[in-house]
Amino acid sequence: MTNLQSEEFSSKDVMKLYRIRWLIELLFKEWKSHNNLKKICNASTTSGQRVDLD
Repeated sequence: MTNLQSEEFSSKDVMKLYRIRWLIELLFKEWKSHNNLKKICNASTTSGQRVDLD
């Protein structure tokens, strides 16, 4: 399910986008397990907030 307009994106385009997103999710999961990370600091925040990647 998506809120993209069918006139702008074909079903193949949407499938490609979801596949890329899934690969990115898997990459972050691999980095997290490889580095034994539970939480990381979000570099874009100046307050040093912690971001849970679960």
